Amino acid sequence: MTNISQRYIPETCYTRLLRMGRNLIKMFSLAVKIGFLVTLAGGVLPGCVQIKETGRTIGHTTRDVTKEIGHGARDITREIGHGTRDVVREVGEGARDATNTAADEVKKVVKPAPAQSEY
Repeated sequence: MTNISQRYIPETCYTRLLRMGRNLIKMFSLAVKIGFLVTLAGGVLPGCVQIKETGRTIGHTTRDVTKEIGHGARDITREIGHGTRDVVREVGEGARDATNTAADEVKKVVKPAPAQSEY
């Protein structure tokens, strides 16, 4: 005995319509995919160009502002450093001058007058 599903069923008008319907669905889904790609290429991609240009503008502006902030901070730090260096030099020179003056005064006071010798 054979199963009913294993028996040969002659192709009827109904089965032909079912098969044709499936093929139409496959063709329709292919047409939908192609239509979607055309719509994407024609409608959405030009919008991507605008988004890309906006991102480039924002990025370049951020880069330029950051560069200006960095250069300003560098210049201020340089001025502070040079000012500090100059003040330290002046303090050092003043301390050295004061030390030298005090040492000269001490030498004048401590140094005995030349004594006359017999020879």
